[in-house]
Amino acid sequence: MKKLLVIKMLVVCLLLSVSTTYAYAAKTVIHYDPQVYRPEEKPIKRGQMIKTLVAEYEKIHPDVDIELVGLGAYGGQDYVTWIQARLLTKDAPEVFFLNYEGVDALGLAEKGWVTAWDPYLDKPNPYVSGNEHWRDIFNPLMFREVRAVDGKIYDIAADGVGVAVTYNKDIFKKAGVSVPQDWAEFMRILAKIKQLDVIPFGMTTSVDEYHWPQYIIQGGLISKEEEQLWDVDGNGRVNVAELTKAILEGTLRADTPYNTETWRLMKEFSQYWPPGFTAKLDLRALFLREKIAMYLMGSWDAAVIEQDPLRKFDWGMFEAFPAVTKESSPLGQGELCTIFGAWGGLQWHIPGYLPQQVKDIAADWCMFLSAPQNLERLIIEHGGMVPYVKGVEVPKGLEVMTNLKAKRSVIQGQMGMFDPEFGDKYNREANLFMTDEVSFDEFLSRIQKHYEDTARTWARKYPEWGIK
Repeated sequence: MKKLLVIKMLVVCLLLSVSTTYAYAAKTVIHYDPQVYRPEEKPIKRGQMIKTLVAEYEKIHPDVDIELVGLGAYGGQDYVTWIQARLLTKDAPEVFFLNYEGVDALGLAEKGWVTAWDPYLDKPNPYVSGNEHWRDIFNPLMFREVRAVDGKIYDIAADGVGVAVTYNKDIFKKAGVSVPQDWAEFMRILAKIKQLDVIPFGMTTSVDEYHWPQYIIQGGLISKEEEQLWDVDGNGRVNVAELTKAILEGTLRADTPYNTETWRLMKEFSQYWPPGFTAKLDLRALFLREKIAMYLMGSWDAAVIEQDPLRKFDWGMFEAFPAVTKESSPLGQGELCTIFGAWGGLQWHIPGYLPQQVKDIAADWCMFLSAPQNLERLIIEHGGMVPYVKGVEVPKGLEVMTNLKAKRSVIQGQMGMFDPEFGDKYNREANLFMTDEVSFDEFLSRIQKHYEDTARTWARKYPEWGIK
């Protein structure tokens, strides 16, 4: 009897062990890259909310494990290189981050490396009361930006970023100046600040940093009629197909008046930038140390500046750059132009090779995160991103970046939309011109060649566009 009892107990233990092992193995693991929302201690402590949301989701779905991908996973590699390698080996996170223009520029859709969100967007979000179609909770502007060349949505951007000029109020007071109302006044203010032996404006061009001021200044010079020549579908944003068409048909050229005026103003502006601006400079650190009076700040820097214990001065922001009027350029439209786009930390892609069941769970996790009651907690804790979901509060201070009265630059993102190689070439040519190593005419000629070469590549790649 004793032997029989022992045998029975062993069998029960074995069955329990097998059952437990099976239950554990049955759990679906979703690796999620939270990008800027990952837990961190420096430069400021934040990122705890993503862990809270993971715990809440796992409580609702005990058969799912959400594992956050840490910064160390990249192994010091460039992120784009890392994610392409992981997609190639079918070992990418089930929900990964990538700037939306990378889908087209890297050819991810045609390789089958990403999943179209469209079927999911037509379904109700179970975490939003009364929702019938998930797409309805998003700002429609987002879909206009992230839509791929084949018309599908491969990237959902639940947040975005904006830019604004951040300035040292104490330095402004010392110089006897206030927030400029137009470009001409902006130049006069920069000249006054320079007399204080302070670098008036922080700018670095070691990477593709020309595009931010270029798009803003250029947007304030282009007439609505010219914009309509490029924006074929009239949605207020030029996509890569429209950009290709405009270049090859000659309506968008490097040497047209709005482009030459943009670079003339940029050149004038550069006298107020730091020495060695083509090197990599930490503009935020220079600003906090009061070495520069202003810089074009991305929304991601706002919370860091506000909370930095070493900051001893008052600071503020004003919308991008002031409007260019006729006083500064014959093409000045006198209209404020700004940039706000879907380049935030919540850009979600699902690998195309995953089993359907795993895709469904990954999509459900993203639905949970995008629900306003969850997204708002994430956005507010971070403090540096702007929501793309309706009804979610904008972090304090970032309202200036979402000014709906400001004109949006219709060709923002052209360097990223084409491909990384084009962006590198463009930036290199711009650096040569801005440092007087090539003439203005030579610079424009080189840029035009890069425009045409890249546009022809895209036209050959997508003959269905019908662009000769």
